[in-house]
Amino acid sequence: MKHKEMREYTSRAIMDAFWLLYRENPIEKITVKAICEKAGCNRSTFYEYYTDSYSVLETIEEELLDYARHKLTEELPASLAKSFPEIRLDAETLAPLSAMYSEKGEYFSVLTGEKGDPSFQYKYKRAVKELLTEMLDDPAKKFDLSAGIIAEFTASAMIGALNYWYPHREEYPAEKYSLLLVNLLTSGVLPAIRKL
Repeated sequence: MKHKEMREYTSRAIMDAFWLLYRENPIEKITVKAICEKAGCNRSTFYEYYTDSYSVLETIEEELLDYARHKLTEELPASLAKSFPEIRLDAETLAPLSAMYSEKGEYFSVLTGEKGDPSFQYKYKRAVKELLTEMLDDPAKKFDLSAGIIAEFTASAMIGALNYWYPHREEYPAEKYSLLLVNLLTSGVLPAIRKL
């Protein structure tokens, strides 16, 4: 294994070990010793990559935010563009969104949930709000209070819906969840309630 690959492998092993602990424990209770034991490395190796457990969490969060931005700003719009002239809201078109929830749903759910990191929830919400405001035709509207309220409402609703859905993902697959989420975003809540 090359040096770069080995460094990436070790860094990932430390992050995976941290994540196994973080899913069950508050970060204040996660020690470097416990992370090293789970990762199968020593403390000096850990400190080559991270300063403490908080820096591991920060790395995981930044990776997750980059991943979400990529899915929501590149893959999803590209998939929707393929369905022109009619925009199809079907499982194939929404595959990037479904993949995001299938692949990383646990991370989003834990980090934005009640035992998660409030700063991540804020960062994730801010990223979603930025994406929504970038969709506005008129750049001046980005600073409009109504646009800000709509973006805040939408981002909060998306995070809340994710946290409600994730424990039920076996009975309500990501494809179905993605379709429902997009239908709520495009058609509104009241029409969805009336269809129940």
